[in-house]
Amino acid sequence: MDNKYEKLANRFETKLKHLIANYRLLKNENEKLAGEVLKLKNELMQAHKSVIELQEKCNHLRIANSLATTEEEKMMVKDQLGKMVREIDKCIALLTE
Repeated sequence: MDNKYEKLANRFETKLKHLIANYRLLKNENEKLAGEVLKLKNELMQAHKSVIELQEKCNHLRIANSLATTEEEKMMVKDQLGKMVREIDKCIALLTE
């Protein structure tokens, strides 16, 4: 009988070691995936910022094209709009501080 319990204890110990090893593997994989998710979120945020900037530039060009008739006027209007946007951004930054 003693041998039966010893075998049972050995099997339990083997299964427990296997379970702990699997837990460690899954924990490492989870940490790796969490890091990858964070990296991808940052990349997505950067891409989103780029899209917003490009949309703003597109809107500026549309406004400049609608306000000006010659190429020189378009450039002048575009520059003025850029200056206004930078001033607005500075004001927003000051308000958020």
